[in-house]
Amino acid sequence: MRILLIQPALDPDRKYGHKMMQIMFRPAPVTLPTIAACTPIEHEVKIIDDAFMKIPFDADVDLVGITGSTPFSTRMKEISDKFRSQGVPVVVGGVFPTLCPEESCRFADAVVIGDAEDTWPLLLNDCKNGKLKPTYHSSRPPLTGRPFPRRNLLKSSKYILPSGFQFSRGCVHSCGFCSLRIQYGFKVRLTPIDAVVEDIRSCKKALFRPLIFWDDNLLNDKQYAMDLFTAIKPLKVKWVGQSTINIADHPEVLGLAAESGCQGLFVGIESFSQNSLIETNKKFNHVEDYREKVKRIHSFGIMVQAGIVFGFDHDGKDIFERTVEAAERIKLDTAAFSILTPYPGTDLYNQLESERRIITHDLSKYDSDNVVFKPNRMSPEELLEGWKWAQHQFYSPKCAFKRIFGTRPGIIKYFTNAQYIWFTRLRFSKGHNPSKVNTDENITHTTHSRELQDS
Repeated sequence: MRILLIQPALDPDRKYGHKMMQIMFRPAPVTLPTIAACTPIEHEVKIIDDAFMKIPFDADVDLVGITGSTPFSTRMKEISDKFRSQGVPVVVGGVFPTLCPEESCRFADAVVIGDAEDTWPLLLNDCKNGKLKPTYHSSRPPLTGRPFPRRNLLKSSKYILPSGFQFSRGCVHSCGFCSLRIQYGFKVRLTPIDAVVEDIRSCKKALFRPLIFWDDNLLNDKQYAMDLFTAIKPLKVKWVGQSTINIADHPEVLGLAAESGCQGLFVGIESFSQNSLIETNKKFNHVEDYREKVKRIHSFGIMVQAGIVFGFDHDGKDIFERTVEAAERIKLDTAAFSILTPYPGTDLYNQLESERRIITHDLSKYDSDNVVFKPNRMSPEELLEGWKWAQHQFYSPKCAFKRIFGTRPGIIKYFTNAQYIWFTRLRFSKGHNPSKVNTDENITHTTHSRELQDS
């Protein structure tokens, strides 16, 4: 069979996908190369990235596969409808179909729920015999004996980080807004270390560009992490990954990570309000320790990018100003600010839906850049404007310059700040600080927000 695998993109990404600064934001995906690797050799496979490639809707193909999370669901449906109208069967998988299989079944011939390694070969056999089933449920098998992703099917020049890996699935924590346990199950699964080493060794390295480890929490298993870093040290690669900030509590792990080539870590700080952390079941984070932990990670030459979320029920109008001040005070290298988003299928969504606080069911807006619910201590518009304001403040050229040269300089830190400065100014207005708006303006903003909610 001729199979087309598609990575959908949001409208802004399709608009700016060919621009160099957008490419600098784009790490290579690992899901579709993995699915391609699980495809028997008798089939012909092609991967299309919707961000910079034209989807060949008139192509002579036997099956189309689309993967995506919640904000991509609208585009997934659009792509699926076009192929299905021409009689081409479409299968969808990934985060959104796993969280919302019934909704996904409405616009696809088959839905993969969970992993693809144990479902995709069976699905292909059924499709070949004209017996495609509506759903395929993964048993979430151990991550042993898996083929290496076919990264050669990607256009590596279009990705700032062209070599992606994922050697674990799941997380030991259960944060209230997170979908990982629904997606991967309640047990953390690990790839044998010798297989990880072989995969990295056989991968074509890109000059001056580190590898990216897509694993959601490198600290899921401390001993595994230490063994892994020790094993890849002789490969002399550079890499970036993700962890909780509590990796700073384990200097032996940080030391091995640095020796193995770690250049930067994305850590989920989430909030500078301890009450908000408790609210979202992330009480293992302690705000008063952030500064010391960031300093400790820096001491190993590792850059810190923090994930920060606005919109928790304990967040008041002053959260934006307090967050920017705190982020600069603890010397974060970069920060990814987002708006709390209750993804369908998560506990947070169910809670807000039961409280009748969801204000839109347009899933294209569930992208962490829009407000889709009624906040507790401010209006939806104030949350949106405050988020914009915080992003513009933190990524002003003056603040970025202080970050780049205020701690140990690094090429990754320089380019990441440059990316965010470009991204912030291109994508949205400056916003305003809700805690500084005068009473008359507050009345106007609140009235407008109520009108939005009522509509």
